[in-house]
Amino acid sequence: MIQAIWRRRIAAGIAAFTLLISMTSAAGNAEREKVAAAPPTAVTPAGPFSGRVENSRFRLELKHFQDEDGESEAAYLVLSDKETGMVWNSSPPDAGEDPLAKNSMKTALKSLLQIRYADQDSNLSLANSAVNARRTTFLEIPDGVRVTVRFESEGITVSMDISLTEEYLKITIPVLEIDEEEDSGMKLVSVIPLPYFGALHMDEEGYMLVPDGSGALIDSSRMGNGAKTYKQYIYGRDPAIEQKTSQLVTANARLPVYGTKKGDAGVLGIIHTGASRACVNASLGGDTQSYHSLNAELIYRDFATVDVGKKTYQSIKVNLFEDKPVQEENFEIRLYPLTGEDTGYVGMARQYRDYLLENGVSPSASAGTAPLYVELFGGVKRQTSVLGIPMDRVVPITSYEDVRTIVTALQDNGVEELVVGYTAWGKGGSSSRIPLKMQHEGALGSKKDWLSLQEELASRQIALYPDLNFTDIYQGGGFSGKTDGIKTMQKNPLVEYRYKLSTYQPNPLLENTFLLTPGKVRSAADTFAASLKEVQAAGFSARTLGQKLYSDFGPESVNRMQSQRIWEEAMETLCGAAGKLLFSDPNAYAFPYAAHLTDVPADSSEFLIESRSVPFYQIALHGILPITLPALNSCSDVRQAKLKALETGCLLKYTWGAENFDSLLGTEMDGLLGLDYSRWLTEAAQAYREVRPLLQSVSGVCIRSHRQLAHEVYETVYENGVRVIVNYNEAQVDAHGETVPGMGYLILEE
Repeated sequence: MIQAIWRRRIAAGIAAFTLLISMTSAAGNAEREKVAAAPPTAVTPAGPFSGRVENSRFRLELKHFQDEDGESEAAYLVLSDKETGMVWNSSPPDAGEDPLAKNSMKTALKSLLQIRYADQDSNLSLANSAVNARRTTFLEIPDGVRVTVRFESEGITVSMDISLTEEYLKITIPVLEIDEEEDSGMKLVSVIPLPYFGALHMDEEGYMLVPDGSGALIDSSRMGNGAKTYKQYIYGRDPAIEQKTSQLVTANARLPVYGTKKGDAGVLGIIHTGASRACVNASLGGDTQSYHSLNAELIYRDFATVDVGKKTYQSIKVNLFEDKPVQEENFEIRLYPLTGEDTGYVGMARQYRDYLLENGVSPSASAGTAPLYVELFGGVKRQTSVLGIPMDRVVPITSYEDVRTIVTALQDNGVEELVVGYTAWGKGGSSSRIPLKMQHEGALGSKKDWLSLQEELASRQIALYPDLNFTDIYQGGGFSGKTDGIKTMQKNPLVEYRYKLSTYQPNPLLENTFLLTPGKVRSAADTFAASLKEVQAAGFSARTLGQKLYSDFGPESVNRMQSQRIWEEAMETLCGAAGKLLFSDPNAYAFPYAAHLTDVPADSSEFLIESRSVPFYQIALHGILPITLPALNSCSDVRQAKLKALETGCLLKYTWGAENFDSLLGTEMDGLLGLDYSRWLTEAAQAYREVRPLLQSVSGVCIRSHRQLAHEVYETVYENGVRVIVNYNEAQVDAHGETVPGMGYLILEE
């Protein structure tokens, strides 16, 4: 009781402090308006829902569970595919008879909507719409139904619009119509629409697809290993909310997708708007109920967990919430029912490919091309002694002349096509400043050398992509972390520690960095683009814009949905000035602006709940954009990495330097493996010549199918009939009457 009182007082104190900060930031509202989108469009219901709506392909019906007396209680939705006869239910129709489920779990199974909310003590809880069945209304909207749930005990009202198109079921959460009763003391944190849509019974054959890394499957039979749940934030956790203590992280969820296959049917979910404030949840049945569930959770008001009461031996954790919930855009999820050969993860990937092509991604993969990708590391900033005085200086790892030397050596060894990424090339090297114009690093060569290099590579038809950093503020980089950096939810400057790659521990010898506030990211990109006159490079790399997405809780408060739009505007500006961009391991919002994607995830995080990794990412993108896996010389098993490239049709990449490798020791780059290009040159050229015929034959061609033939044996088939079988076993195997050597591959054609 006493602890609860203190929690209330602490929460109230934090709320009062937050209110004070927000009042003092009123002067920043003008800039906030610049990054806010137009208010979401509202849908006006036409009247009570008749219980059914349909189009030429689908029929959506409203049905009710019956209590023991035969009276109607909670409702559920039934989606029927007229072409195939497949039926998808928003809840298991026999949820009330589940022998494993107790009353509360049966209520959850019957719910059309769940909300996560915080009470007065900042404790989080989950509420189910089925508890409020008598306070749920169904109104007709164009091609669908609006479900409005008044969560009585929580004082929260949420609507959900569900409508049919000819391809998918659209689920929209109109954020401006969410209502929170002020006197209830409750805060809405997130919304989970149709939490049990397509739930997979544990006795059914099938699996759930989650967007972990390259993609992963959770088989229906995946039980007994102790892991029962999966939760992963799309595009990673917001660094302004949750700061990581190490860079040793699992694979990120770069794609806003999830899916379920059950028997001969499948469904793919795509988070169309709001992905940057969403996570994907999966839960296995078997303990408290009989169904495996997969859903998307949409974050209305984010929160951070902070420690208070540090003067005592017992630390108390309190959840600190955003000042204002998201308001500028409706959440939207699209559910695509899949049939025939498209029901599995390959069909889901093909559907996502179609979605990308319909939503701004234009193909840049050319037929008959298979370049080798080389990322060259320019200079590292480190502390050196000059006349006994410690000074920070840039030490060249790959100078402008070294770039010319490496490119020439590769061409002399038979590498005919090259794409060169160049990082740490600009002013400051590895601590490069936010660019407002083209500024070369003098330690790597003169301005004349830099311009000459660009001109020469362009004349030799070698694509050069210098990397640009528009997010990370380094000391002496023209911006101040204190005044130009973002603030955390606690209103403190966000400090990003720099780590040693070899130990993943903070490096005390390196200065910390900050993240540039989103409004200044956009203005920096605009200024840089306007400064460009003649660019001899093929374009630019924008690694941090593709990878890092964050909020700012400073005076000019910006949430991640707003930041995403700012990033997209910045990338569009850069594309207009210098052509499409090269991205390394990017989030999906970067795809419309991409000429090349490098370092895409080769595997998943291999969480215990997952059954196996699948190349969903590669299947979806192959044939649209040129893609590479992580650099071969950064992999512990180079042969296995090359086989993975052959299995997925990915191009080869290496990350190299030319000199002064001892200067990397003690820096954040001291974990780079095998950076010396001279050790890899012959092997890289040989690997390129080996795989080039296959990669040329499937360049610009989509993947038709992918399957596991046997243990560690996989087959990939392309639309043009090319078939690749990869064997990761040490021993040879037989496939289709042919022998596939151990740790080898076989190429066939139909």
